[in-house]
Amino acid sequence: MPTLVAEESQLTNIFGSSGFKGKKLVTTLSSEATNFDIIQSIIKTKTTEIDSPFSVLDLRVVSDLMNKWTTNLPTVKPFYAVKCNPNISLLGALASLGANFDCASSVEIESVLSLGVSPDRIIYANPCKS
Repeated sequence: MPTLVAEESQLTNIFGSSGFKGKKLVTTLSSEATNFDIIQSIIKTKTTEIDSPFSVLDLRVVSDLMNKWTTNLPTVKPFYAVKCNPNISLLGALASLGANFDCASSVEIESVLSLGVSPDRIIYANPCKS
């Protein structure tokens, strides 16, 4: 049960990306809210619905890191290693922020392409190529 956390004003374009279509549990927070607040809220209000572990993805952090990258390294293109975290919502957010992708399998390539990412933004870098 992934829960996505973000500040609406900063990340409107991310919510429109392919990785978020059909997600029921996307929550926007004010800038004062913390990850702890959202986790406690989920635990208290959805007690009967939580039957497995869930994750919280703070898109403010993702957005801030991408902004920091483009500000400090404007001529360097980041390539996110999909194998680190292949969560489709994270990949969609990164795609909408302009990241490129380092894929190590055909499944990873298909995941990224399904988000509408152009193939020229993907590198295939598996050291054990078949």
